[in-house]
Amino acid sequence: MPVLRTLVQRNPNPPYFLCNIYRLFNAQNTESYEPTATHYDNLINAAAGKGDFAAVGNLLNKRVRDGCFNTKRTFDFITNTDAGISILDELSQTLAHLDHGFPRKSAYDSLIARLCKINCEIADKSAIFCR
Repeated sequence: MPVLRTLVQRNPNPPYFLCNIYRLFNAQNTESYEPTATHYDNLINAAAGKGDFAAVGNLLNKRVRDGCFNTKRTFDFITNTDAGISILDELSQTLAHLDHGFPRKSAYDSLIARLCKINCEIADKSAIFCR
């Protein structure tokens, strides 16, 4: 019998689907609201649209602490505002003051991805194929 105990290993974490079922049944509890990445994207775009880059920095740090990662829509305000690319100076200063490590790297990576997408959109308009 001791041999069988060593052969069968138990996972200390509950299966993933059980966690989701638990969340579904506890969804009525409004006190435990968990923000989503889309929620943070909307807040960041609204703050940047108003020119409040201190709030953008705070939101970028907080979203990582809450377990929400940056998405392709995090920096949509670059193309959705009248200022456009001219706000990159303020944005780069804001990103330089983010928490060290993953929050800063993730924000820079998302910004670079967004700028590359803008470059491809411009290149597509001038009939250059961009991937």
